Amino acid sequence: VLGCSGTVRGLLLGKDALRNIAFSVGMAVAGAAAAATYGGFEGMPEADAAVLLRLGIGGAFVGFGTALGNGCTSGHGLTGLARLSLRSWVAVPTFMAVAMATATALGTASAMPPSSKAAPDLASVHDGAALAACSAGALLVTALAAMGVVGATEEGAPYGLKVAFELISGVTFGLGLAISTMVRPSKVASFLDLGSGAWDPSLAFVMGGGLLVTFPFYQAMACRGQDRALLGGALALPPLSKPVDRSLVAGGAPLR
Repeated sequence: VLGCSGTVRGLLLGKDALRNIAFSVGMAVAGAAAAATYGGFEGMPEADAAVLLRLGIGGAFVGFGTALGNGCTSGHGLTGLARLSLRSWVAVPTFMAVAMATATALGTASAMPPSSKAAPDLASVHDGAALAACSAGALLVTALAAMGVVGATEEGAPYGLKVAFELISGVTFGLGLAISTMVRPSKVASFLDLGSGAWDPSLAFVMGGGLLVTFPFYQAMACRGQDRALLGGALALPPLSKPVDRSLVAGGAPLR
């Protein structure tokens, strides 16, 4: 299951480290490519003690929540919802409601500095798409060439090929976030803060667009009874029968 929190946990615990590293490297490459295309990223508030404390507490809550609730906006939102998982259909509204309530109560949008970055124009999006294709192709060729170095196989499939696709997934995922402007703190704050006077609902369409891709594929797999990945190995998907429990709800609340 694609989940950024799971990738970070895998890196920290050393679980399937090479594939998690490949995905993370892909996202880093996407960030560098997007910064080069769009001219850098939006600034954050001045890092005084109060801001650093707020960021630190927020980061701790996000980490704790994703671990307790077994998922984040990518795992629960893009995968769980597409699989019609009851747990995800409880988790996503929970953490989104708590996020909006918290951001509105704290006036998060007003704490952000005025954005000096305009939304990418159509030409920039085309440039970004072309750059994404070139980056993905280059990474794929590099990874395939490295297959001889990686060498080993995993359940009948070349492990290097799986690593290559992790790289491509990371690049695609990262560039999608950049092009959709989810990397702009002011954009996210304007979506979550209902009291800002300039509520921006457009980020809801980002997850909606993602579900337009994941939903039909997961449902097609379910209809076919597919339980193995195309590259070999069993699909490690959480059981849909797993019940909603206190940990899921408790994790969803501090997640945002």
